[in-house]
Amino acid sequence: MPASSGNGNADGRNTKLKKLAVRAAIALAAIMLVGFIYNYLTRTARQEAIEWIEARGGTVSPILTKENWTIFGFTLPYERKSEMVIVEVLKLSLTEDEQEDLGFYLRSLGGIDMLYLSGAKVDDGWMERIGEQDRIRSLQLSETSVSREQLQSVLEWNDLRAFYNLKNPGISEDDSQQLQTELSRRPPAY
Repeated sequence: MPASSGNGNADGRNTKLKKLAVRAAIALAAIMLVGFIYNYLTRTARQEAIEWIEARGGTVSPILTKENWTIFGFTLPYERKSEMVIVEVLKLSLTEDEQEDLGFYLRSLGGIDMLYLSGAKVDDGWMERIGEQDRIRSLQLSETSVSREQLQSVLEWNDLRAFYNLKNPGISEDDSQQLQTELSRRPPAY
């Protein structure tokens, strides 16, 4: 047997390892590129949603909060930054198409901690047109024309954990309390 045959196996393994390393680097670069593009598109859609809502008189208030990390009840000297998003749509006059667009833009914002809807023009049709919202944690209706029947549709909003009723003639305190009880049984959204 020639002396170089053992060395040839090592060279073959090195070549295979080099090819594997190149493939892994390409795969990692592709994953990072997809992540970058997704992040860019998400931020762009979020900014477009904020501008659309604010152009019609609504407000989007991102509030930066800081919390200390805790592990097993022990507080660590590190802070975790998070953002609360509050959206207010107060007494706006939106067309039916704009109401559907509002639903789309609310979904584009990502997680919303509190959505305030106010005004007599917010009615059952209005709520139907904004559609199901999966990323809203709290909803407050104030002086709207939403009925108790339509109120049940917000139970389809997966992340919704709290409901507040302020002076809505179609929604009784009992209805609000029943909805809040059902929402409080849900596991934490985040």
